[in-house]
Amino acid sequence: MLAENEKMEARQILEDTNTMVNQSQIMAHKAMRQTGSVEKASTSIEGMINTIQQNAGADQVNNTMKQLNGIAPRNTAPSKEMATKSEEFAGQAEQLKDMIDYFKLSEN
Repeated sequence: MLAENEKMEARQILEDTNTMVNQSQIMAHKAMRQTGSVEKASTSIEGMINTIQQNAGADQVNNTMKQLNGIAPRNTAPSKEMATKSEEFAGQAEQLKDMIDYFKLSEN
C-alpha cells in the first residue's frame, strides 16, 4: 500500500515536472519571438531615421535620432533579459526532470 502511494506520488511529480519543462520551453519561445519583434522595430526605426534625414534639416534629424536611440535600448534590454531568464528556467526544469527520471519506477 505504501509502495503504491509512493509510486503514484512519483508519477505525479514526473508529470508536474514535464508540465513545467513544457511551460518553460513555451516561455523561452515567446521571449525569443518578442526579441525578434524588438529587432524588427529597431530596423523600422533605422528606416524612419533614413527617411527623416532625407526630408528634414540637420537639427531636426539630430533631435529625432537622440529620441529614437533612447527607445531601442529600453525595449531591447528587457526582452533579452526575459529570453535569458526563460532559457535558464528551461535548463533548470530539464535538470529537475533528469533528476526525477533517475528515480522513475518501472511499470512492472
